[in-house]
Amino acid sequence: MLTIRLLCCALLLFSSKLFAALTIATIDWCPYICPNDNIRPGLLVEYTKEIYRDLNEEVHFEVYPWSRAIKMVNEGKVDALLSPAKNEAPGLVYPQQEIGVQQFCFFKRSNDKWRYKDINSIANRSIIYPSDALPDAIANAKHQAVLISYPYNDAYLPKATDILLKGRVDNFMMTSHSVIHYLGQTKLKKQISSAGCVAQQKLYLAFSPAKNLQHKIKPLLSRFDRNIIKLKKQGYFDTLLRKYDMK
Repeated sequence: MLTIRLLCCALLLFSSKLFAALTIATIDWCPYICPNDNIRPGLLVEYTKEIYRDLNEEVHFEVYPWSRAIKMVNEGKVDALLSPAKNEAPGLVYPQQEIGVQQFCFFKRSNDKWRYKDINSIANRSIIYPSDALPDAIANAKHQAVLISYPYNDAYLPKATDILLKGRVDNFMMTSHSVIHYLGQTKLKKQISSAGCVAQQKLYLAFSPAKNLQHKIKPLLSRFDRNIIKLKKQGYFDTLLRKYDMK
């Protein structure tokens, strides 16, 4: 009888740790996700850790190129993805509450007078954009412009800015705060400027649809919605925005 009880306790302990372990795929996307910065690991990284602070184990983040990250979460090799808009990864499982918003903007050479006003503005423009992250508004009118996809990873901004400054494209697209952060680091602020933005999109911590993970995913989904509502009421996200100098 004692042996059976010990075995049951061991199984319960194992299942508790299995539930608690949460592995999240990300990209290098400062200031939202900064895998190389131990002091300021990223606004959304800190937010996610606080949402799951009541788990028994650490939340683990693994950095991949964006397209690969989506694929791995779809296949159940990783539990969740931080942080897609729904159109970027429609096959994943989404909580009710978003974790934030993003706004894709156009960037240009500073001596270029062009600005994005509406979808007709992109006619005859050549535009580089990150793979699997093109906003719907632009994707629906892609026949009007020459759109060039480039892998969405830590090499995207160095490549996009280089191609732009060499005059090979008219614009590149990226989320505004990440470009501002990058331009500040590389001292390119005077050479590259914003040229208008498309509508904001809600971002989520999205989970794997793999059937063998649903015993784990479903409780994590409900925990996410419950805890993030509490943090929103406390104004926790606003404190992170101030920490990362973001409006």
